[in-house]
Amino acid sequence: MGKKGQVTLFVIIAIIVVAAGILIYQFVPGIKNAIGPIEENPNVYIQNCLEDDVNNFMTTISRSGGMLNPDHPYSYIGEEIDYLCYTSEYRTMCTVENPMLINQFEEEMKKALQPRIDECFDNLVTDYQRKGYDVSLRKGETFVSLVPSKLEVKMNNAVSLTKGETNNYESFSIILNNNLYELISIAYNILNWEAAYGDAYVDAYMLNDPNIRIDKIKRGDGTKIYSISERDTELEFRFASRSLVAPPGFGVV
Repeated sequence: MGKKGQVTLFVIIAIIVVAAGILIYQFVPGIKNAIGPIEENPNVYIQNCLEDDVNNFMTTISRSGGMLNPDHPYSYIGEEIDYLCYTSEYRTMCTVENPMLINQFEEEMKKALQPRIDECFDNLVTDYQRKGYDVSLRKGETFVSLVPSKLEVKMNNAVSLTKGETNNYESFSIILNNNLYELISIAYNILNWEAAYGDAYVDAYMLNDPNIRIDKIKRGDGTKIYSISERDTELEFRFASRSLVAPPGFGVV
């Protein structure tokens, strides 16, 4: 075969290889996804944009007593932890400062996340417009729900994407599966003990659930730092309490 014939043969083979590659890419989803999605689903976009923020704010708020910026803080190893039960008097039971712990946590999460939510949706509009879409965004209310076994952030933002055809998205959600609700429920029970008796017997909770760990750290001014956590995760809820404190020099009440 002459050189001209060899060149022609190589050209034909190259065309066949390229055509086969295009067909495989178009009609085999696994190959297409491995190479990379042509367009990212807006639900995935928002999930990727916000998930780290949801985790980070959840950790910060839960470790400071349910407040991003505690109203009545106690400084402990460089961190501010909210008093959830407090009295400034001696030989006096504390008063629970916020009995609606779950609701408070939800409101704090919503307040902390809202600027980032707005930023992520504004970025979504810009990025999809760069991809050639006509984008419509209607911002709605954000809801944070802390319920048994999960934390959900639901954003009632409506997004419409048009490029040839129109796809509508009426709401977006991020769900974290965890037991923070259960930890805060234990905290609420401990607060009731602090308010009624001046102290709480925490070993009972750990005997009931071996995966739960509760540390009670007593400070010199009568403050107690409670840390409620899971042994197999980094999930933790902390708060401060000052109740039934003996005057200086009188020992334990």
